[in-house]
Amino acid sequence: MNPLIKEAKNIIFDLGAVIINITPEAVVNAFKSAYKGDFETTYKELVATGIFEDYEIEKVNSTQFLAAIYHALDGQISLQEIEVIWNKMLLDIPPKRIKILQEQKQLKNSYLCSNTNEIHIDVINQYIKEEFNVDGLAPLFHQVYLSYKLGIRKPNPAIFELILNEHQLIPSETVFIDDSAEHIATANKLGIQTIHLTGDLTLEKIFNA
Repeated sequence: MNPLIKEAKNIIFDLGAVIINITPEAVVNAFKSAYKGDFETTYKELVATGIFEDYEIEKVNSTQFLAAIYHALDGQISLQEIEVIWNKMLLDIPPKRIKILQEQKQLKNSYLCSNTNEIHIDVINQYIKEEFNVDGLAPLFHQVYLSYKLGIRKPNPAIFELILNEHQLIPSETVFIDDSAEHIATANKLGIQTIHLTGDLTLEKIFNA
């Protein structure tokens, strides 16, 4: 087991690419196949509008998000199909990771902190119920912090400060696990211990599961 984990009293887990496997490129590829136009240019224009980040902090809701993509793609793809494609980035959660989360909740204070959105969370919660007979993400942690519920997203330090302050956590006794170097850097600046998942490093390897 990673020595930081052994010594920590608190663990903050990221979700995508840490707990659930994801392939964001699958979304882009599916849109490219379905859209009869220059999707790469359209995609860059969509990114420039900030729609994806806005959706993660619910400046726009799910209906508005899907509608924005629908109009950007000239109405060529139905709203229903856009939602299906949007969910293609979500893959599986290996059973060992569910076991790790359940075990760590018994041993330490455990929290989830994710940049995410309503559509993806609904799908993930349903998947966990069906695959593991667990009532979604919430029972796996002491508390769940989701960007679209809070109106803030990583790497904004406010989201880390919220977790630390609400639970009176000492940063040096807290480990944050994430796949984003930018998010890791913010946590480090706040004195939080960090484990950056890169390459073939996985949750299973950190916990020797």
